Amino acid sequence: FTAQGLDLNQFSTASNARDAVELVKALGYESFNIDSVSYGTRLAMTIMNNISGYEDAPQLRSVVLDSAFPPSVYLIRTIVRSDHDFLPQLLAECQADAACNEAYPNLSERLAALLDKVEEEPLTANGETVTIDDLVKELRPGGTRAAYVPRMIAELEMGVLDTYLALRDEEVGAGSAEAIPISAATEELDPNDPVQAFIIDTKALLDSNAAAEFGFYMTLVLMEEDPLAVLPEFIAETYTGETAEQMLQISETLTAEDFVNSPYVAELLAEAAAASDPEAQLVSMRENNAQGMAQLLYSSIHCIDDILNESFEDAVDSYNSLAFPQLTNLDKSRVFAERCQNWLVDPAPIEVKGPVTSDVPALILQGDYDQPTPIYMGQTAASELVNSTYVLIPQQNHGTWKNAESCVGQIATAFLQDPEAELDLSCLDARQPQWALPGDGDS
Repeated sequence: FTAQGLDLNQFSTASNARDAVELVKALGYESFNIDSVSYGTRLAMTIMNNISGYEDAPQLRSVVLDSAFPPSVYLIRTIVRSDHDFLPQLLAECQADAACNEAYPNLSERLAALLDKVEEEPLTANGETVTIDDLVKELRPGGTRAAYVPRMIAELEMGVLDTYLALRDEEVGAGSAEAIPISAATEELDPNDPVQAFIIDTKALLDSNAAAEFGFYMTLVLMEEDPLAVLPEFIAETYTGETAEQMLQISETLTAEDFVNSPYVAELLAEAAAASDPEAQLVSMRENNAQGMAQLLYSSIHCIDDILNESFEDAVDSYNSLAFPQLTNLDKSRVFAERCQNWLVDPAPIEVKGPVTSDVPALILQGDYDQPTPIYMGQTAASELVNSTYVLIPQQNHGTWKNAESCVGQIATAFLQDPEAELDLSCLDARQPQWALPGDGDS
């Protein structure tokens, strides 16, 4: 690459940070805020650390670090923790809850013993077999699954599969920790179009997950030759009770002309027609490739910033310290450790792995069950930034701020409006797990 004028060393986080500030300065801004997610938080923290050394740099007013990945964190040794650290956090939350801890005491020790037992010999009951891979899969976070994990562990100790099967079959734990406001789910629809007004009104009858599912299936209905005839059949087959009755009542206001004249239906039909065109398919394929991970950039950054300053032995040491090693393996770490062989870059100076120093107001948003950037990364960022507010988001994986109307969205928006004001975090209380206790009739 260097022979063709492309120096991969230019893709370090330090170089990207300087370029980002130069862009802001070129646009004429006197001050700016940074909203960053995942690797973007590393770039943001590098800017925070270095901005005082940039000539005529605009003022950095505030920074949001969502799912933090600090420069001081090494990549190779943390990969094995990505599939692990959420579970000790989950068990600690159960222990901190009086009712959960009373129902399931010493849960960490009991889970370690259960994993060892199932790893040695799969559990068989009522015609079902649970292998170690099966068990690990159902220990993963997502939605409201966390609330059922302690009870599942306790039941499996006794050879009972009730909660395990309920989680596996998504009979429990499939809901969201927080409902997305209906206004956010329908904000792109035009209520002046009768067809879109029907979708808006119908979504208001459903929770956020059901509303999203309804919106998807409605796109299929609307592309039928006679959607007015298909719609009642779809409602009758998919919904029951009062919800179905209300949907049918709302749909009775629609006419065939509404579907013919709907710009929303016309757009769906045009997209479907374009998708069947070979040239359009090629364009779509190119767009998808462009939107995927930029492997050259990805490898260059991580080789420069991390991997060339690490070794596979670092991952082994990290693995050996895990409470539940069955949750992860070393293969991914080995692949990453070998990623930079023959990659034409030099390791960054070891100083870039030092802690960040900055007094810029920072909001650190950390999902308590985050896998790509485990909880200790957010804690590390908080320990390094003297003017930071650390917010742990219950029942949340990677990427916490996805909607302005959500609880996290309200917190982040308030911070950006006044970075020095005390934040109201009370909306997080409703996101706490509602632990499933023995005898609860929900499985």
